[in-house]
Amino acid sequence: MALSKDTLAEIGQLALKMRQHPETKRDFAKMAKKVVPSLNFPDVDQEDRLQAKIDQFEEKQTKREHERERDEIKTRLDTEKAELAGRFKPEEIEKIEKLMLARGIASYSDAAIIFAHENPPAPAPMGQRQASFELPTNKDWLTNPKKMALNTAYAEIDQLMRKRQSA
Repeated sequence: MALSKDTLAEIGQLALKMRQHPETKRDFAKMAKKVVPSLNFPDVDQEDRLQAKIDQFEEKQTKREHERERDEIKTRLDTEKAELAGRFKPEEIEKIEKLMLARGIASYSDAAIIFAHENPPAPAPMGQRQASFELPTNKDWLTNPKKMALNTAYAEIDQLMRKRQSA
């Protein structure tokens, strides 16, 4: 199909406008190279190489950021896990980790609170409790019973507090 000189001139003008327009020049160069692979567009090729380097740099930066974030999270989790070692047995820590996975919990501390709430320690057996109070035989009980009662009460409270602090 033969085109008139005017049509060819219009097509040429359109191609020139597309080649010079910033939004269409890259697409125009790619389409033209598909039809005529030997065509050379140095500015577009240079932009493509520059964009490829920028993309590569951004990919490396993103990868570094992800690695840094992963390392920070791992350090935080290792620290939290080490803090649990003093309060929980190893098999309980394993159960806490399973709880974290099952419920999507990202913190050992939060999971430990839930685990402790759901698995309270067993109360001390009744046979191990002792009543160690003895009635005094002192004659001060007869002369000033209020003072002796207070002194005895404070002594027992002090003993309970010492036991609590040593536990």
